[in-house]
Amino acid sequence: MSPTSFVTSAESLSPIKRRAHLPTITENQAKRLCLRPPPLPTDRTISEYTDRISSMYPSDDRPTIQVAIPFEKTWKDVRNELSSLKAQNADHEKRITNQGNTIVDQGNTITALQDELTGLKAAIDQVAKRQAPAEKALKEQLALCAGNAIIKLAGQILERCPGETDHSTHRLKQVLPTIPPNKLHEMNVPSKYFPFLRRISEVIDARNISAHNTPEAFAQLLLSEAFRNSSNYFVWKDIFPVVYGASIEKVAARGDGKSILDEMVNSD
Repeated sequence: MSPTSFVTSAESLSPIKRRAHLPTITENQAKRLCLRPPPLPTDRTISEYTDRISSMYPSDDRPTIQVAIPFEKTWKDVRNELSSLKAQNADHEKRITNQGNTIVDQGNTITALQDELTGLKAAIDQVAKRQAPAEKALKEQLALCAGNAIIKLAGQILERCPGETDHSTHRLKQVLPTIPPNKLHEMNVPSKYFPFLRRISEVIDARNISAHNTPEAFAQLLLSEAFRNSSNYFVWKDIFPVVYGASIEKVAARGDGKSILDEMVNSD
């Protein structure tokens, strides 16, 4: 059984649901579960994967093998929490100003409000510190999805090259950098993806380090609040008709639209 098959097997999903307090895990949600540390393409079975992890690290430094759930919603939650705290902060500052102008002898009340304001500012600082890693996680997921799309596009180009019967990633690394731009134009490949296709070897190696993401996840991520109006959206939205045969909106709609994280929100 391969590492991917092991993660989505019934014997694995049962303890995952129990520990995450989930009533059920859909087939689409199960496909997005991934192992950490990530398996390599050479790990054909779960035994080969665990043996490799054991051989790579001393027993004292060996990482715990875990099942990870792709990041989706925490970024929005953090932003909402930050906005709420800022609103509370503004309200308390107004109250302090009004009381200071009208009740000069209410020193104890003002001191208490200032203490409360100090606590709120400390909470805002903590949320702001959590915002940076949340944004970093979103960008890492976006990069993985984009890498999968470029690799799929490269495979489609290779299939259209006369005489090419080997469509492996190894062959992609050999052939794609040699295809001239005019040939790519003839295949109706958008020119903004040419630089990534020329560096396909780097794209494949970077993608193989981490787990795969589905095209539905890629589309939903680009359409999310975090990226909908960003330059990343305008760079990658045109790859969906070319690679997946449908607009970004239609590909996003293929997913069930619900994340496991919608049912499991961390309280810390």
